[in-house]
Amino acid sequence: MSGVSASLAFARQWRLRRRWMWTVVAALLAVQVAVRGALAWAGYFYGDDFVLLVKAQQHGRLLDGLHYSGHTMPLALSVSGVFGRLLHANWPAAAGVLVAGQVVVGLAVVRAAYVIAPRCPAAVVAATAIYAVSPLTIAAAAWASSALNSLPMQSALATTCAEAIALCRSGRRRHVAIGTTATVLGLACTEKALIIGPAALALAAVYLVINPSVGESVLGGLRRGRSLWGVLAGVSVVWAVVIGATTVNPAPLPLGVRVRQTVDGLVAAFWQTLVPAWAGGPWRWVRMGPATPWAEVTAAQLLPGVIIGVGAAAIAMAAVRRAWMLWLLAVVVYPAVSLAPVYWARASPAPMALPLTDRAQADTAVLWALAVSITVAAP
Repeated sequence: MSGVSASLAFARQWRLRRRWMWTVVAALLAVQVAVRGALAWAGYFYGDDFVLLVKAQQHGRLLDGLHYSGHTMPLALSVSGVFGRLLHANWPAAAGVLVAGQVVVGLAVVRAAYVIAPRCPAAVVAATAIYAVSPLTIAAAAWASSALNSLPMQSALATTCAEAIALCRSGRRRHVAIGTTATVLGLACTEKALIIGPAALALAAVYLVINPSVGESVLGGLRRGRSLWGVLAGVSVVWAVVIGATTVNPAPLPLGVRVRQTVDGLVAAFWQTLVPAWAGGPWRWVRMGPATPWAEVTAAQLLPGVIIGVGAAAIAMAAVRRAWMLWLLAVVVYPAVSLAPVYWARASPAPMALPLTDRAQADTAVLWALAVSITVAAP
């Protein structure tokens, strides 16, 4: 009888913990929607948005082409075309779509955290909090053409990484179908989604290293996921060929100039946006003409981000065995590897301003959230 009573008590406690978890998660998502909704409502269309709206009026078919301004994004262009033809330059409607997209991505991150740590409510809450308050996703909340790329990318990254980890644990084939579908949808909206497969593989490997209680060796777990790795590799190769065949090559520049611009872009992205993001920054934005706002960060504003980021990493590494691998992946490797091709393709003789818009950094917030969930749930 004592065993039965203990089981019932545990089940009751678990139900209470889950109820608490979903209540806090709902509150965090509500706050995110309120803040992002206010930002969207106060905004308006920017330069690229008007170009896409005009393009929608000039084409009568659903699919408005494969690429725009060097981006291969047929699904995003289709959505833009439908919106432009039906609603024209209706900013309140566009703001509503932006907020709805934020809700979808927020739910995708919550689901991913729950799939990764189903028995750790604190991990789900922590991941939701990191994503909901991250300033890295602001551009997607206030810039329509940025949202066309970044919101599907974020959702696809969260879903595929979670499915990859679940596949390495269980070997169930449905995870392959869900992960592949998410990645394909991401690729249809932005070529940056080519990083999703390698990111999912790396995150799954680090997860297995940190969680030996899964019962599989790292290689054994990754072998369970080999069907997903193979499918994602095939899809990525095919889409890379499509990108190469349909987009214009980067403008001719001396190799040294392109390398220097790429390095400068990465340095600016880290110091002007990623590091301040740990303290809720950048706190100051400037705008020139019809261009999107740029982050303006001083040395004094960097200090809180450095302190919080280093402190969080130190606590994680002290509490969790081999957590340094996870934080190295999320904080350094993923941002550098995912952003370098973007800045390489956008290099020009003029100083690069793209890193200061936060447009390409939004998906990093997803990986940060998943890294936090893995850390909190680790044994």
